[in-house]
Amino acid sequence: MLMLNEEILFIRVNKYEYLLKKGTISNYSFNIIDEDRLGFLTLLFEELDYPMEEQDIQSVLQQELTISEEQISDILTQLRDSDILVAKSNKKKRNNLCTYTIKNQRTSYKKN
Repeated sequence: MLMLNEEILFIRVNKYEYLLKKGTISNYSFNIIDEDRLGFLTLLFEELDYPMEEQDIQSVLQQELTISEEQISDILTQLRDSDILVAKSNKKKRNNLCTYTIKNQRTSYKKN
């Protein structure tokens, strides 16, 4: 079963480009661009209900888009290699808490 990486925030720039930010306060971010304008980003990031089997994701992409099986396989491989699509984990998600205080002008960061 695959799902979108829960540690990544997906911000839509347009139909063919998304800004991916790792964590809500992180400076680390990158853009993912559908350079061939195939239309798979919105489908993958906004419309599918995860977790899903990889074969089900491939089926949906084939039904909704006019792209070859090889292109779909390449897209999913790149997304897995980039840790955007990850295997479903049974681990409890850890919540990170960041607290800003003005009183003593300190920032604390705590992992639960």
